[in-house]
Amino acid sequence: MGNAPNSTKRCVIATPGHAVTGGPEALHQLADRLNVLPGIEAVVRYIPPRSQAAVRHYQGLYPNAKESTRDISAESVLILPESQNPGDWNGTGCRAKWIWWLSADRRFPIRSYAGWGHLFQSDYAMTKLGNLGFKGLMLTDYIRRPEARPNLPKEDLVAFNGSKSAPMASLISLCFPNLRVIPLHTLTGSQVSDYLWRAKVYVDFGWHPGRDRLPREAALRNCLVLTGRMGSAGSDIDIPIPANYKLSDRASVNAIGEFIIRLLLEYDTRLNDFCEYRAWIRGQEEIFRNEVEVFANSCDSPEASQLCDSEVLGALDREYIELLEVLSTTRAIAHNLAIDAQRLGSTIPVRVKATALLNRLVWRVQRSFS
Repeated sequence: MGNAPNSTKRCVIATPGHAVTGGPEALHQLADRLNVLPGIEAVVRYIPPRSQAAVRHYQGLYPNAKESTRDISAESVLILPESQNPGDWNGTGCRAKWIWWLSADRRFPIRSYAGWGHLFQSDYAMTKLGNLGFKGLMLTDYIRRPEARPNLPKEDLVAFNGSKSAPMASLISLCFPNLRVIPLHTLTGSQVSDYLWRAKVYVDFGWHPGRDRLPREAALRNCLVLTGRMGSAGSDIDIPIPANYKLSDRASVNAIGEFIIRLLLEYDTRLNDFCEYRAWIRGQEEIFRNEVEVFANSCDSPEASQLCDSEVLGALDREYIELLEVLSTTRAIAHNLAIDAQRLGSTIPVRVKATALLNRLVWRVQRSFS
């Protein structure tokens, strides 16, 4: 009698290796969990450029997520984050290929995804991309339990996501100078955690391309979470917080500032408004485990997507990609202008009014392109 064939499935998870951010963490979570399952061998393949510090960070958190530099074989299952061009990986010859949409932003032409399966980190991504014919599975992620709460009382601090909320946060600082507003974008991970433990309110306006991690991390540290409604923030499945904490994108600076002041004053009673949200976040790891098992059982046979590839659609698609690049550049410029304006307003008081006007312009430009 001959030997039984090797039934182990080998999954190769391509992962950016240069930074500590939410996307690479989710990819390491997937590798870590897959390796717990019988009949699965999952490895991480780092995409250059590579930071040894980032690799050590994730290998320390997820020891089951082993690195491999071996070539991708014909028997491998490839998982690629949406930030990578699938066309660059079509020549790998593996038996199955998957795109994990950690963001709903599609950066490459539709025809690049022919033959790929799809995993969706958010309901928003599944809905938006489903309208284009992309079919696949839900595969979310989870937030690690925070470290033990430090012996620090809550303060009247407002933490905000500086990479997305800079224009509005700058306006709020100028119009409400007594508010203590803390930008998080320049801080280390431990500093971010410290400020979230101390802050009463966390603000995350701007575009949410997926289930962003910071709102969940803030809620687990007992912050009141305030968002807009753009992207996944508009989904009650992806960010299930009470509706009155999701402000209209047309809300005035005065209305937002006054609401934040009210939240600070009523923090103790309003904290109960987020009990269900915190419980939902704590339950995500178990949901993720179940989703990974479903994926493991079908990873070698992705569902075929019905992608239209007509000449007209191809032309429109090229225009979409070009427009997306313009929007990305515009958002970056608006963000940098807002940061510069905030610095100007804090160092040259005589120009505060000019700074406020500049920020209003930046906010309107950013909002009109979102």
